[in-house]
Amino acid sequence: MDNEKILLMCKARLDRSHTNLIDTQLLDRIEAGRAELQGKGINLREDDPNDTMLLVDVVCWRYSARDKQVGMPEWLRLAIRERWLWEVRNAT
Repeated sequence: MDNEKILLMCKARLDRSHTNLIDTQLLDRIEAGRAELQGKGINLREDDPNDTMLLVDVVCWRYSARDKQVGMPEWLRLAIRERWLWEVRNAT
């Protein structure tokens, strides 16, 4: 997955301008989000728009919740779970 494409999608969703500080923070969060999903057993597919959007959702939520003590929203938790189940089902 192209980090620049993910970065642009995240910035659009978060309504953030093009600044180096935001770019640096989001690029780090993109890598962290990718690692988080891989740590859960999800191998993101390069050409799958659903995987792209899942990563964007994780990154944007983590960025938006960075200063809050809130749990992951149910819709995102379920999306990750469903993607993990797909991974398990297709691994065999």
